[in-house]
Amino acid sequence: MAWLISAGLDQRASTPRELGHDMGSTRLFKRGSLAIQAEAVACLMRHLEEDRRQRCCSNRPEIGACVALFRDLADQRLNSGWIGQGPFSLSDYRVFTRRFDRVVDAKTLPVSNTTRRAWQTFAERTVERRIAWELLGLEYAAKIISATSAERLNGTHITLLVDHSGSMRGQRMLLAATAVDVAQAFLAHLGVSVEILGFTTRSWRGGWSRRLWRWSGKRWRPGRLCDLLHIVYLTPDRRRAPITGLQSLVHMLDTNLLKENVDGEALLWAASRQDSYGCPRNAIVLISDGAPVDDSTLSANGLHYLMDHLREVVTQLGETRVVAQLQIGDDWESVFPLIAKVKTLDDLGDGLFGLLAAILINDPKPEPLIGPWSIS
Repeated sequence: MAWLISAGLDQRASTPRELGHDMGSTRLFKRGSLAIQAEAVACLMRHLEEDRRQRCCSNRPEIGACVALFRDLADQRLNSGWIGQGPFSLSDYRVFTRRFDRVVDAKTLPVSNTTRRAWQTFAERTVERRIAWELLGLEYAAKIISATSAERLNGTHITLLVDHSGSMRGQRMLLAATAVDVAQAFLAHLGVSVEILGFTTRSWRGGWSRRLWRWSGKRWRPGRLCDLLHIVYLTPDRRRAPITGLQSLVHMLDTNLLKENVDGEALLWAASRQDSYGCPRNAIVLISDGAPVDDSTLSANGLHYLMDHLREVVTQLGETRVVAQLQIGDDWESVFPLIAKVKTLDDLGDGLFGLLAAILINDPKPEPLIGPWSIS
């Protein structure tokens, strides 16, 4: 068996099809396929201890998923196509596999006492600012109520979608978490349905998806090549008083969550959740500090792969809902038709409320605008 593993994995004939061709025997091909599976499981076992130390990972499902996919490869069912199915009818965007993607409730995530204290300390030091934001929010709310109807507001759903990439670590994530907290209180006061979501990856360097891609022959342009982690902070059924201080947002400050970002798929995920709620008017506000980046995916598919997909997703979703962006930090070129820029806490009030007002007052397809604004 050892020579089969060597022949199947250390040489260029690394896929079942190539292995079968080189051996020239159906019997040996089947034995070689079993060798590939055996080596795959051995490699997975070697990574158990490493992944056990990572958050949001469950090892047993990953082992089962990898073994199942390798069995498919051995049966030659997937040699002519992609592993998994590309979920979108957008250009040539593909997903190598979804078997390792996860959606979690923020309440189930661990958080250190240090992180909790940091969030509490920040909230205490911004009490005066929060009071000023609440007063400014009341002014914007009065203008919005006079410009639209309560029925329209009650039939509107807004998703606040937060980028959890590594570049958001520190001051930028504090600013984003504060913006989300202030926004959800403002929208609750208006009677608007709100959902708060986050997106990142489960690990650096592609995780289990990339390992599987390497072990299955490194096919050319495999598509998205990482394990997604989507986080639910607040759902529309958890209606609450219009006040700041949403405790679940403390998890945004957990640096272990902040890894890489696939914005296009996160937007489609948020849109699919909106569609399930059945609100007549929907909007998604992406809170981010830059372009989508996943090194594993970009190195295998090209540097513009994720950005091109994001551009097409924004165009597609813009036909059925408002798609806006709150830019955090430095200026950069955006593909969104409606944006506001916030660099510091001083910019937060007018930038955030102005963006939400533009969404709630404007038509479903707003003209390109750049904030912050004030409503006179």
